[in-house]
Amino acid sequence: MAAVLSFAALQLKPLQNKNKEIEKKQYILKSVNIASTPENAENLYKQMIIESYVVNTKGEKVEGDAFTVDMTKETVKAPEKRKLPVYIFQNKEGEQKIIIPVRGKGLWDPSGDICH
Repeated sequence: MAAVLSFAALQLKPLQNKNKEIEKKQYILKSVNIASTPENAENLYKQMIIESYVVNTKGEKVEGDAFTVDMTKETVKAPEKRKLPVYIFQNKEGEQKIIIPVRGKGLWDPSGDICH
C-alpha cells in the first residue's frame, strides 16, 4: 500500500506544481483587479504581465527569475542578501502598474504572500 501511495504522490507532483504556478499567476493578476480562472490565468498573465525581474533591497536589478523567487526563503535572509520579484502589468489602454509581492504579518494574511 505504501508503494502505491508513493507512486501516486510522485505522479501527481507535476500537476500540483502546475496548479501552484497557475494560482500564483491568478494572485498576481488579482492584485491589479483582473479576474481570472484556472483555465484563463496563464493566457491573461502572458498578455498583461509584460515584464518581470528581480531586484535587491537597494532597488537594483539583479540576476534571477522573478516568478521563482521564494518570498518565504528571502524573508529569513539578511536584508542585503534578499532578492525581490517585480512584475510590470499593462492593460489594453497601455496603462502600466508595478506589482511587488510582499510577505509579512498583516491584518488579513499573517502568513501568506500578498501582491501590491
